[in-house]
Amino acid sequence: LRLQEVYESAEVLGQAISIPAQMKYARDLYVTYVDDDLMIIRDGSGVPEVLVRKEKVFLDNWGTEPGDVDDLTAPGTADEGDDDSVP
Repeated sequence: LRLQEVYESAEVLGQAISIPAQMKYARDLYVTYVDDDLMIIRDGSGVPEVLVRKEKVFLDNWGTEPGDVDDLTAPGTADEGDDDSVP
């Protein structure tokens, strides 16, 4: 299997920029081995790159789960029965 990797644009500090024609980069990649967990590719010079899958299941790990928020107390507040304030 042959792929072509082309760099046409980049994102810098959250802004997309185009790469000028004289700086664009492209290379052919050849997949020499692939299975469920591993892929080996080589570029035109034969240099191998080994890519290993981190996880097969992609989990949404963004932020705090709703049940976790209920258990949190705002900073500077005391739990009931732990009133250390001076009258």
